[in-house]
Amino acid sequence: MSVLVVARGMALIGQIVPLINAGGVTARGTTDDADAVSMIEAGGVSALVIGGGVEPASRHRLKASADLKGVRVIEGHASGKDAQTYVREELLPLIRG
Repeated sequence: MSVLVVARGMALIGQIVPLINAGGVTARGTTDDADAVSMIEAGGVSALVIGGGVEPASRHRLKASADLKGVRVIEGHASGKDAQTYVREELLPLIRG
């Protein structure tokens, strides 16, 4: 299983991606929509996590690309939790689910 995380800040990706990897799931991240679409289209992505700060138009484009490739989409929202708690309690269960 390979997860792609799309967010608007490299600092956030720098926190989230290593925590997902530490949870036993291969993850990578990007802040660039075109890069994300290319990675999805290339194959090998089983789940797409879209961060809460991703704009509606970008979100739509990413979801459409994921849908064409059968990639599951997870809408990420940390809801004020620290990154470690959010990944452990919310994101990893959704990814594995």
